[in-house]
Amino acid sequence: METIERSIDLGKAEPTVEAVSTHIPSEIQADTLFTFMKQPEYLHTILQKAMISPRYCTEDIAYLQIEGISRVSIPMKCFCDINLHRLGKHLACYGYYGIAFTKEWGMHKHIQPVQYINPASDLCADYSASFNHALQAAGASHSEIEKHLKGLMLHQLMYLKPYSGKFENRVKCEFEDRCFADECEWRYIPNLEASDFQPLYFDEQLIKIKVPDEMSKAMARESSLALNFEYGEVKHIIVRSRNDFHALTDVIDALSIDSSIKYDLISKVIVWDEAKGDF
Repeated sequence: METIERSIDLGKAEPTVEAVSTHIPSEIQADTLFTFMKQPEYLHTILQKAMISPRYCTEDIAYLQIEGISRVSIPMKCFCDINLHRLGKHLACYGYYGIAFTKEWGMHKHIQPVQYINPASDLCADYSASFNHALQAAGASHSEIEKHLKGLMLHQLMYLKPYSGKFENRVKCEFEDRCFADECEWRYIPNLEASDFQPLYFDEQLIKIKVPDEMSKAMARESSLALNFEYGEVKHIIVRSRNDFHALTDVIDALSIDSSIKYDLISKVIVWDEAKGDF
């Protein structure tokens, strides 16, 4: 099978209405979007730059049975809307250092919940068949509608995840079986149309030789592609230990911001080892 053309037109349309006119909080899930990492230094950098950079993440899409493609690499930043009292298992997989914002903030930033799909469902079978037909037609002459539909399918692929599967625990660095739906995942995927970055990598060789990692480092230098925030928009900050708290307060104290904002940030810090029993 020929490699998919590197320049992918996702056919994105600009929103014609306000993304979130009236926010309706969930009565079941947290009205908060958390993102976690395994190293405190990553959290320090986020606070120092007041931005969260996406990076290329490799997803196993073998369940979709797309001819010649088993993995894709997608630029994203992942969040979850898990309630605080249920976060323990999630932190044990993704890391004990995190930052959170209101869900309304995230929705205005175009962060989108993923769709968990049953690989045995008719929906999955229809999507796989349609995607394979689109690939077979690559390079042929198509109408604008067909071009848009192919772009839509590629865009939807970025927000699909199987209901369950093999998962690499980032803390233990071990593979384990996992119900992905328990992650309550939302994704920020940057619009790369005005940049030189590739929106999707399909090529197995490029993924193997760490091209997405190099592109992630380059993307981290582009503030226009990141999630930029004001310090007052931070809802929670999570660290693991009291030592982590002291290191974080040193980082916050060195920020070139008003003292009242520094105190406000520190007041939002949760030391997980000390507070987890209270949730």
